[in-house]
Amino acid sequence: MILLITLVDALGKARMSKTPVSRHITIGELNTAFDILKAARPAYKSILSLYVPIFVAQEEARQLVQSCPVEVTEERLKYFQLQERALFDKPEFTIDRKSSRHLFKELCVIASNSDAKELNSESSFMRALMLEDFNPEPFFLAILNEDKDVFDAIALKYNSRPQPIEMLSYNSIKPSLVSYASILKNFIPKDFCWQKPGCPICGSQPVLSVIDAQGNRHLVCGFCWNEWSARRIRCAFCGETDSRKLHYQFSDIEKEYRLEICNSCQSYLKTVDIRKLDRPFYPPLEHLVSTHLDMRMENSQLP
Repeated sequence: MILLITLVDALGKARMSKTPVSRHITIGELNTAFDILKAARPAYKSILSLYVPIFVAQEEARQLVQSCPVEVTEERLKYFQLQERALFDKPEFTIDRKSSRHLFKELCVIASNSDAKELNSESSFMRALMLEDFNPEPFFLAILNEDKDVFDAIALKYNSRPQPIEMLSYNSIKPSLVSYASILKNFIPKDFCWQKPGCPICGSQPVLSVIDAQGNRHLVCGFCWNEWSARRIRCAFCGETDSRKLHYQFSDIEKEYRLEICNSCQSYLKTVDIRKLDRPFYPPLEHLVSTHLDMRMENSQLP
């Protein structure tokens, strides 16, 4: 038996779901957060000038995404509830190709006009990507299939680096991924507790841990940006629950952040305590402006 759900059905069921930590941010709130961070963290000014317009364009595009009906078999749900697999695999995600192509062109313009040092040497590459006959869809599929060779090949063709086209491609389909994940989430029973490492929707690793206003912990997927509840004392990667093997690093300056470190699997996860934020909460933005914490850990003894 196959269960079908349409976008209208999903929106109706969403009213019965638990409220997520973050909601879809408004453009005004996003700009407010940008102004606060630009003043507080001048080192991030250049990269914020690139990514905030990207975030704005994504939020505008998300509202226009055309979602297709989603099929979930009883067998798939059974294995999911047995904690044997995530609900879907990345290549199974459906994207709105038309809106993604349009957003790709828009993001190319944003990137080409940016003064971010990461793109200073990529101007000719960006101009090539903006040509009318350039088809970005193979790169969208490469993101879903995690096929790095596709990006290496076009970078070689234009004597460039693969990272810019990979970044633009992922960010172009991100509104579709977020919309698709929000529909899939409605298949998950309201009281179901996901225990396996990785996102319950797509299986990807979390990039953030979030403490909400009530002190509850949630994890945020780095691919589809789904949020799910998690135990406070538990490694998000290996499931370790021994408090002697889990510890935290705090900062007196940035009180909203801390690092969760697991000695068992030698991993870490950035945590945002939204009770201590002085700005609207938007997970992709917090992930971006906490990059210095990633750099700190790269220079530590953790692999």
